[in-house]
Amino acid sequence: MRAWRSRVRWSAVVPWAVVVLVASAGSASAAAMITGKQIRNNTVTSADIKNGSLTGADIKDGSVHGADVLDGSLSWADLPAGSREALVDTSPWERIPSGTTVVGTWYTSYLTGPVAGGHVQSFQLPALPSAPLVGNDAVNMQNVMPVDADPACSGSFAGPTAPAGKVCLYVYGTSNVAGFNGKAFEADVTFNNAGTFVLGWTDLAASTQSLFALAWAYTAP
Repeated sequence: MRAWRSRVRWSAVVPWAVVVLVASAGSASAAAMITGKQIRNNTVTSADIKNGSLTGADIKDGSVHGADVLDGSLSWADLPAGSREALVDTSPWERIPSGTTVVGTWYTSYLTGPVAGGHVQSFQLPALPSAPLVGNDAVNMQNVMPVDADPACSGSFAGPTAPAGKVCLYVYGTSNVAGFNGKAFEADVTFNNAGTFVLGWTDLAASTQSLFALAWAYTAP
């Protein structure tokens, strides 16, 4: 009688064990099949995602814009170097790092009017200077120019250089022009802080083709 009771109890337990195993397997399958439809909107946060696990392949093409970086949603480290530069007008900086030299070039060709006159052209650094450009001494011509020459501007048109805190201008290939003079904007804090500077020159003769090329360099102090 005892042996019969033992067999009855075991046979009763087995079906329940099978039910539990099937239920467990079903739960695992269900978990593996969860999709966005089963997740309530705005409930998954960055804390639920493993750091460094998402890549560009996980983000919809064309969905990330410069504004997402500038408003703080993303950091510069989330973008490749080429994209960072494109977001800030081809410059990776807001302010030029100390000790860094930036350079640029410019060319003009024009026919002078009936009366030879003077001209002024403005330029701006590709990013904010580390210190404002203030006073005529902040922007000078190469050391071989007859006007506004600065011995510290010892580079060349092909290899422009500048001492710390200054802009040096290098003129090349002139025709019918003279009197070159570089300077910062006078008494204008906005332009000084923005790294804007000007070049002045005069025509030698009226009704004549004038031309020259210019290279400049600036080194952040």
